[in-house]
Amino acid sequence: MAILSGPLWTMNHTLISHAGRAFAALAISCALVAGFAPAASAIGSPDQTSSVAVHGKKKKAKLQAEAEKKEIKAGEKAKIKGRMDVEDAANARTDGLESVEPIILQKLDIRTNTWVNIADGGCKPNGKYKIELTFTLRATLTLRVYHPASATIDLAVSANILLKIL
Repeated sequence: MAILSGPLWTMNHTLISHAGRAFAALAISCALVAGFAPAASAIGSPDQTSSVAVHGKKKKAKLQAEAEKKEIKAGEKAKIKGRMDVEDAANARTDGLESVEPIILQKLDIRTNTWVNIADGGCKPNGKYKIELTFTLRATLTLRVYHPASATIDLAVSANILLKIL
């Protein structure tokens, strides 16, 4: 008990008291902001809410991709071709699926084990695509084609493609 009495205890008590008040004010302001955030995000933009209401669930897509040649020389064009198949193709026009969807060619970075975007293009649902690019260094690359989720179509990823550059 002797440790808690005296000016040292009073000084610590005052500091804790100020820190406690500051922490309480911070906690209350965070709670207020968090309370308003769901209401603000629920409003959304008209485009986001209307696409969900009109189109319902997103369509599932399947990406097929292949290299025209499995081995190419450095400086030669690599040609990656394939197609994007989207479920329920019969209702494509009424479901808003007539637009060109983005597709991205990615390579696997073996140092970080992450996919890196190297080229992009577009493809209509239930259509074909072709991406051409040139590599100048000798390497063996693992590639894939990726379609990010859009308002009407869910994300899709092709099987991996192995390309050897001689």
